[in-house]
Amino acid sequence: MKNKNLRDVQLTCSRCIKSCTRPILFAFFAAALLCLPACREDAAQPEEYFPPHRDQGGWRTNTSKEFVESLGLDHEALQQIGKISLSMHSSAIPGYDDHNHASAVVIKNGWIVGEWYLRPESKSFQQYLSSNGKTFAYALFGALMRKVRQGGLPVKELTENSRLYDPLWLNDGWPLSDPRKAEITFEQVFQHTAGFMPEETADKTPVEKGRYQWSDYEDWVVGHDLGFPETGRLFFDPGKPEQWPGSETWGQHQGAYSSIGFAHLGIAFRHISGHSADNILWHWLLEPIGFDSVSYHAPPGRSYHRWFTAGGLRMTARDYARFCWFLMKKGRWKNERLVDAEWIERVWRSPNYQNIRSNIDGWLGEELPADTLRIYGSGSNFAYIIPSLELIALHCGRTSNEIAEKLEQKFKMQLLRTLRRNTAEENN
Repeated sequence: MKNKNLRDVQLTCSRCIKSCTRPILFAFFAAALLCLPACREDAAQPEEYFPPHRDQGGWRTNTSKEFVESLGLDHEALQQIGKISLSMHSSAIPGYDDHNHASAVVIKNGWIVGEWYLRPESKSFQQYLSSNGKTFAYALFGALMRKVRQGGLPVKELTENSRLYDPLWLNDGWPLSDPRKAEITFEQVFQHTAGFMPEETADKTPVEKGRYQWSDYEDWVVGHDLGFPETGRLFFDPGKPEQWPGSETWGQHQGAYSSIGFAHLGIAFRHISGHSADNILWHWLLEPIGFDSVSYHAPPGRSYHRWFTAGGLRMTARDYARFCWFLMKKGRWKNERLVDAEWIERVWRSPNYQNIRSNIDGWLGEELPADTLRIYGSGSNFAYIIPSLELIALHCGRTSNEIAEKLEQKFKMQLLRTLRRNTAEENN
């Protein structure tokens, strides 16, 4: 799309061509048109908003009733989101401060219109976001693919269909603990269809074994830890979750939810990039979009494995919102393209990514817009991203998953009430 100045000059040129009979004048305007900077696909539009770093003011905020109502939101319903978000939390566990904190943020058109914290210090507390780390790993894989394609890394080719156990980046996994592992692709990891040891069955029976009990982290991940042979064998052929009776169905998609599958990514990232996964996460994604800081929950071991890429990230609610805004902007921050737009857009078009779940099939709720995207981690850490409404609504906390499910349902229903002026017309 051409910018306003370019359109103005084009209109001026058009009038001159029609009315001016002097070729030199036409040449002058044509030269002026050519001298205007070309509009790049990734260029931010003048009115487009990206929150500055906290040191430069951070997110813009206006929670007044008049302003909220001017954006088409119900102010009373919005306030109920805050009350619900702070009303359900577990008692503190000794030595585990996460249960003392909860937060919720609602952003509309780049404005924080609602923000609530269980206690004042919760605003700066870095909450453990559990499996949201899988969404960050997915985004970082997109950044890696872009770097590989641009020729900035020793690896010559990397796509979602590349083999996970390629010796170039997962030599630690050889010899294979199960010959079927040779067929696993990165895409199957993202879709939970690779066949790795699941966390649990469809009826919630625990399956995963050995987390934080391993003798060596990498051995546990790739199936070489003799103390936990379950990590060595696949539970079904790659891409065929229907072979395992305990597989789950999420709307139109079937899979077996596996954190150990996503744990492979951190090992592969290090060999593909030459740097630890936490290092490239910070320098390639988080720092460019203005994160204040990030920390790592229970690093699995060794200096180059600070980030357990199946989860493992701790951040403030406002920084979590930055990442959501980055997803809404399809991998771009201002004029800088960090991840190809297609890599982000594809999750909006498919119901097959449980950690980055699209509502294209109505699974999140038929009353929500089809372009709603939900990212999620256990303990009540979730965000709803709705590009058509330029809206983000998120919650961070630490509670039992049973309570977390009830909280999210109440949160979602109150969000619908807040948006009723917008969503009622679209869904009736």
